[in-house]
Amino acid sequence: MNDRRRDLISFFSFVLLSSLIILHFYGSINLFTVAFLASLSIFSSLLFYAIIKSLDERISLSILRKKFITAMHLLLEYHSYNIPLYSSLLKIIKSSEDRELNEILLSLSKKEYLEGAEKPFHKNFPKLSKIFGDSALPLSLKPSALQSFTEKIDSEAQEKASSIEQYSQKYATINMFLSSVLPSFIIFGFVGSSIISQGNPSLLTFSVIMLFALPALYAFGNSRLNGRLNG
Repeated sequence: MNDRRRDLISFFSFVLLSSLIILHFYGSINLFTVAFLASLSIFSSLLFYAIIKSLDERISLSILRKKFITAMHLLLEYHSYNIPLYSSLLKIIKSSEDRELNEILLSLSKKEYLEGAEKPFHKNFPKLSKIFGDSALPLSLKPSALQSFTEKIDSEAQEKASSIEQYSQKYATINMFLSSVLPSFIIFGFVGSSIISQGNPSLLTFSVIMLFALPALYAFGNSRLNGRLNG
């Protein structure tokens, strides 16, 4: 079984069991609460799975992006030493352990690219198009096209680096608030209202907020931060 799916089932079981135990000791367990919590647990689990899957995909694309840029820089360097393009591609492939990158480089070693034909990469490499956009990809493996591509990418990386610190601090502060400060306020508010009103506050509402709403908000904020860092 896939590790992600196993973790998802474990999370669903833990949340549902925790909720039922709390409600059992509180004395308010019934068919409606069981069905409601089961549905909410399934929804939350699917939501977290979608967030994790999306983040994994962005990280995978980010890794491929960095390796492809490095490969294009190496091609330019080999060009400067007058190493034939085919030999340059083979050298990069041999030094790389990334199967996806090597498949792209092997495709670029075909005759149509070696002869310098200006055939847009996005026609044959949809994943590269998804990463860089159609207009950003070089039209050929000519030094001038590669130089233009690497300069544009390096410039964008510098602009991103200048803003990433401020963005990271913003989301790190939000996540810290969601993970530590807000739960404390909610717990104190729940206990305080119980004492003041001398009644029975809704434990179902409290359970939903603590076991579902807050983790979902934190997961969303954390995914936005990691998505920005790996975008």
